[in-house]
Amino acid sequence: MDLYDLRDATFATLGDAVDDWDQMGTKLSELEKDAKQGMKGQADRADWKGVNASVSKEFIGKTAKEFTDAHTEATTVHNVLRDAYHELVSYQKQLHTALDDADRQNLYVSCSGSQIIVTGKQSGPSGPAGGSYHEEDLQAMLRLLQGILNKANESDSSAAKVLDELMKQKPYGFSSASYDHLKEAADAIKDAERYANLMKKKGDDMSPAEFDELNKILTKYQNDPLFQEKFAESLGPRGLMDFWADISDPSDHGRLQQTRHGQFGELQKNLGMVLAGATQSDSPAMQKWEEDMVNSGPRTYDTKRGTMYGFQLMSNLMREGNWNDQFLDKYGNALVTMEKKPDALTHIPGRPDMVWNATLGGRMPYTMNFIGEDNGRDPMAGLMQAMSRSPDEAANFFNEKQPHDNAEWVLRDRPVFDTTPDNPHDGNQTLEATGRAMMAATTGMNPNEPNAHAVPHTPANRQALEHSMSVLARAGDGMHPELRDDLAKVFVNHGTEFFHTASALSDTDGSDLLNRDDLRELTKQVSRDGGAYHLLNDGIGRIVAGDISTSHYPKPDEALQRAGATLGFLEQSRDLAIGTDKPDPSWVAQYGAPLGVSVVSDLLPQGGNTVSTLGGDVIDAWQKDEQAKIDGREASQVHDTFKGREHEMDKLWEVWDKRFPGRLDHHMALNEMNGAANDSNWDVNKGWGKSG
Repeated sequence: MDLYDLRDATFATLGDAVDDWDQMGTKLSELEKDAKQGMKGQADRADWKGVNASVSKEFIGKTAKEFTDAHTEATTVHNVLRDAYHELVSYQKQLHTALDDADRQNLYVSCSGSQIIVTGKQSGPSGPAGGSYHEEDLQAMLRLLQGILNKANESDSSAAKVLDELMKQKPYGFSSASYDHLKEAADAIKDAERYANLMKKKGDDMSPAEFDELNKILTKYQNDPLFQEKFAESLGPRGLMDFWADISDPSDHGRLQQTRHGQFGELQKNLGMVLAGATQSDSPAMQKWEEDMVNSGPRTYDTKRGTMYGFQLMSNLMREGNWNDQFLDKYGNALVTMEKKPDALTHIPGRPDMVWNATLGGRMPYTMNFIGEDNGRDPMAGLMQAMSRSPDEAANFFNEKQPHDNAEWVLRDRPVFDTTPDNPHDGNQTLEATGRAMMAATTGMNPNEPNAHAVPHTPANRQALEHSMSVLARAGDGMHPELRDDLAKVFVNHGTEFFHTASALSDTDGSDLLNRDDLRELTKQVSRDGGAYHLLNDGIGRIVAGDISTSHYPKPDEALQRAGATLGFLEQSRDLAIGTDKPDPSWVAQYGAPLGVSVVSDLLPQGGNTVSTLGGDVIDAWQKDEQAKIDGREASQVHDTFKGREHEMDKLWEVWDKRFPGRLDHHMALNEMNGAANDSNWDVNKGWGKSG
């Protein structure tokens, strides 16, 4: 806009647009309220069953969020237009005042395109000057007018740019970007471009002060959608890869490496949060960014002293944040595909341990990850961590069998290597992350959230559970120990299905039954870890107590029989685990680690708090029995299976007697449970080809 445009502009139409968007925001606010309190509120309070629990309720939740985002976007558009309107009107008034001052000073003002011209009136078309003027008067007026016009153009272009970025984010939906003022949004875009350019231009040659400012900016904007997308676009996949390769290479011993190495982990987290948020945009530019990033994975990036793969660099930035599901799916499948191909140096297929170490070759101890002890060479660790934060995509990934069976690869077949060579006593960090991803896939929970609660299972969760169980059961005693604790959590979360399967002596008793052979094998594997065994028995014990206290079986005695069968199943699995491993004092230490009731109750199926409370006395009794077995373990590794749970059975009888007063005396009730336990014991042994 030139001087004449601002002088003669009529902003009434813009003012009307401000009013229209204000009214739109008010209407959408009411719709948002109705959606939250009405549609979604009723859905949250409803007792959803079956497919409705996973489809209809989820659809309603997403629809309600669309109303929220629509209100948010309308409010932001209104705020941007409002500020632009008031600023432009203000600058127009300032211009009129300045032009009046110029006239009083006998100065003639004109413009040619964007150029403002200020002269004395004697040289203008009006003829001789009515007074004197000085050159400094001309320059002062020129600076004043140019400043006003520049500010007006800045306001106009900023508003246009912000609105354009908002519209690009969600071409077919509504953006969640929220701003109270135009300046906030405009600054977010400017800062994104500025600091992306800093990273591309200087890499790890930036000064410590610039590094600190970058970290501060990424922290400030880590949840800002406009900043996230503009930053990712401006940096680009190549710029990102080059920057993280620079950071990961300490060979130049620069000031940043010497003075800020301890803050690299914070930068990594903040950078991951920003980039993850950027992938949530639906804009064509971000779709292209994601495609280019996936294609960058198999490529190598050279630094001063070595070479790193794109997958290695990018995966380390994926340890934090909520990444887009579609991006994770494409990235994950591309990573598995590369790992299963013969590598360029050894020509051996399916050896990622060789692939991810080949380019580094021990030439120097590269560390691409600065969060924890993991050196970051294994890109699967970062991917699995990202999957664990996105349960829907985790389920999809673990269920996919084309182009590869992902669950088979990451849970069983994939060779692993040590990424924490300085700590030989910890577990494999990639497998730890894989366990969390498996938990997310099968439960729908995000295991990284400290207070995550059980959610209704989707068909995809159930499919992931069955497939993961099948894969792990076929691994037998070769199942990775790092997966035991996560599998215990999964079984507690699917506690009802576990209980029904363990307490049924046939595989035809109910549609929710799991594969009994797989469950038998995996309960043994879980029991080889004292902590996992503790968690599993605590959770299932509460499920058993809850089943008795709410029993509606045709024959009340069936509740006792099912309880006994489940205890027999658990106890015999424990004995099989003990028989598999040599006496290991670490088992007792693992078992004795504090568990916390909230850990179990959060995992239990919906209504778990009630079940957890009902089973408290039962679990206390079981722990008393278990401690007695531990104290006597030095004398013998084999014990009488069911005498080892007498206190627990006593408490279960008390729960049953309260539900069915006087139905059976204590002795008869224990006989019912013991008989069922013996049958279950025989069944477990039969499954292992042993005599009862």
